[in-house]
Amino acid sequence: MKYLRTLFVLGVILNIPVMLQAQPEEMKDHPVYLWLDAGIGEGSFGTDSSLELSLLTHFGLFSARYKKLETEGFTTPHYFHEGYYLKRMTEWAVMFGQAYQRPFWFASASVGLSVLRTEYDHPGIGSSTIGLPFQAEIFTTPFAFLGFGFTFNSNVNDVKSFTSTSVCVRVGVLRYYEPRGSE
Repeated sequence: MKYLRTLFVLGVILNIPVMLQAQPEEMKDHPVYLWLDAGIGEGSFGTDSSLELSLLTHFGLFSARYKKLETEGFTTPHYFHEGYYLKRMTEWAVMFGQAYQRPFWFASASVGLSVLRTEYDHPGIGSSTIGLPFQAEIFTTPFAFLGFGFTFNSNVNDVKSFTSTSVCVRVGVLRYYEPRGSE
């Protein structure tokens, strides 16, 4: 599973130049899309939940993400710091990326900057750091206002880097079609 995620992210990143050249005409006619994602999944060391607000314009994809990874039940030495076990990681990230959009599906890759807070199982023990978040996502959009998909995330930082995969629901302006009869 770890290698599958890496191959998917690499494939999306390597295809960004191709995706940029193949934007559909409808994207140029209505260049602003706005949505909210909510997802749950599994990360490197626990369950994750996330909320993300995204704006897609002809300039690119802008996103703000809140993610929480809970490590309950993970007590291996890898998650041990100064005599305490890692309990929770919280990430706030802003990202910029590129998207490939078709009428019934959507793919994107983004990178940005984040603030990451780690908490351990002892009150008052924790740290904050700056990280480099990456994200790749693929969604199906069966309706102009509702979509379902997968998000692959990672965050590289100097405290605890992580990866996660989430199943997400997307709500917002996802597609644009001219109303019938308007010519």
